[in-house]
Amino acid sequence: IVKQRDATQHVLTETALAYRHDAPYTCELACAGNRITLDVNGERIATATDPDPGPGYRSGAAGFLVDTGTMLADAFTVRAITGDEPA
Repeated sequence: IVKQRDATQHVLTETALAYRHDAPYTCELACAGNRITLDVNGERIATATDPDPGPGYRSGAAGFLVDTGTMLADAFTVRAITGDEPA
């Protein structure tokens, strides 16, 4: 999970993921306050806490970051969640 502002990039957390080529995966990234979670196929694989969320990060952008190889995506959806904590 990477936080980036302009050219400054900060890795909040990272984890290895065993995957199969050409297999479908459902990924869900949830943000609540300064906490970010990532689930893949319903399993929580990463949790990060932004130590400095600052007022400038109350909104922003999200996307896929692929530094080697390629990735196909069927959809990318951004929606509001309710409650204080990611699901």
